[in-house]
Amino acid sequence: MMRAVGFNKPQVDLFYDNLEKPMKQYKFTASRIYNCDETGVAPKAIRQVGKLTSAERGKNITVLFCMSANGHYIPPFFVFPRQRMNKRLMMNAPAESIGVGQPKGWMNSDFFLQYLRLFIKHTQPTKEKPILLLLDGHCSHRTLAIINFCRENHIHLMSSPPHTTHKLQPLDRTFMKPFKNAYSQQCDLWMRTNAGCRLTDYDIAGLVTEAFIKVARLEIAVSGFKCTGIYPFDRHLFSDLDYLAADMTNIPLEQTETSSNALNNEQAVVILNSMIEDQMTTSPKPSTSSAPDLVQIIHKLSPLPDAAEKRTAARKRKSERSEILTSLTQKSDRRKRK
Repeated sequence: MMRAVGFNKPQVDLFYDNLEKPMKQYKFTASRIYNCDETGVAPKAIRQVGKLTSAERGKNITVLFCMSANGHYIPPFFVFPRQRMNKRLMMNAPAESIGVGQPKGWMNSDFFLQYLRLFIKHTQPTKEKPILLLLDGHCSHRTLAIINFCRENHIHLMSSPPHTTHKLQPLDRTFMKPFKNAYSQQCDLWMRTNAGCRLTDYDIAGLVTEAFIKVARLEIAVSGFKCTGIYPFDRHLFSDLDYLAADMTNIPLEQTETSSNALNNEQAVVILNSMIEDQMTTSPKPSTSSAPDLVQIIHKLSPLPDAAEKRTAARKRKSERSEILTSLTQKSDRRKRK
């Protein structure tokens, strides 16, 4: 539901407006446009009859991937659900990848800053050849320390609108699903070749490596940026049909709630009037003067709830949108908030 509401024309138009500005100013080529995104993997086998899950439920390892519009992949970044990092967890991991430990296995701003150092090592941005890095608007990506670091190292950060990664993020469009399928196949193969053994966190890096080698291909990266309209740049890629789901949910809440309440009030009055009329016809001495009073009394004793007031009052959170995080205006806004 949130994806249907989030992918709307104003949000997408703003995304392409923000993208077009640096594209024109810095003339980014395919080799200087990157997209990074996280996903969760778990040490388990494919869910099939006769195959058992080999690890604890709800235990996920975060893996951050990054690829460019010309098919260059940065080594993955692992966040293991551990209080202290053990080097053995990175056994058979992709070359030059990094692993860290966090109690819940979640990405945070310190880890992302550490990843950016790895990113710079493999992309070598300069003042003459800066890098455009596209990502989601998660709080771990938008701290002032990260913004300053990216500005100092010639990285232009740009966030996508919330709930639109399934349409606007190249990794989500063409990489994540094939990777998850390849990873599941590797887990399945491991379970068959190591019958009776338990799949643990120490085996994950090797399984991710095998899946990553199979999926990190040139055509997947190129098609991912093309089908999102990022490179080659195409702001008219999506038609009105793509926004139809959002348009269907774009009815003002107050209007729908008020009209619904008004309709309920009218229906209640009609029902009460019919009940009063029935009572008056059956009663030997009807009292017509008491009918309006009876309706008013019932409304006072049991008023219909006004849902519009309560729900609109709760909706005071500022809506997120696409931003060029490293722009001067965004940086000054963050300093003020801090």
